[in-house]
Amino acid sequence: MYIAIPAEMLGIILPLLLGVAFLLIVEHKVMAFVQYRKGLDVVGSFGLLQPIAEGVYGSIIEGNPGNEELRANLGGR
Repeated sequence: MYIAIPAEMLGIILPLLLGVAFLLIVEHKVMAFVQYRKGLDVVGSFGLLQPIAEGVYGSIIEGNPGNEELRANLGGR
């Protein structure tokens, strides 16, 4: 019973994450074609490392917002 719940959650979350990663790759390839740039194969094989690179870059640059920033973004004081 306790193993079934995480397995169900994994069965829902994993395809969603893979779908988003695939859509990111397709979006970048279309943008590269429209702008006449090199494709994502510069970053990795078939551009598979691009979503990982963006996630790492975003977490380094953005960091974790503090409570004050969260309250300000939500309209609190």
